[in-house]
Amino acid sequence: MPQPVRRVDIPKPDGGLRTLGIPTVLDRLIQQALHQVLQPMFEPDFSEGSYGFRPGRNAHQAV
Repeated sequence: MPQPVRRVDIPKPDGGLRTLGIPTVLDRLIQQALHQVLQPMFEPDFSEGSYGFRPGRNAHQAV
């Protein structure tokens, strides 16, 4: 089971607050390990025109 995310409030220039969630190191390590295993399996299924969160692609290439 994942541990609770630590919430930190960051002040915004306009005076409001932005909440930032910080996962534990162990949870982040597990997320990264799963990503490295699953990403190559699912990458071939994506459309060639898809650029969001894909390795070697960015917003400038999408335009």
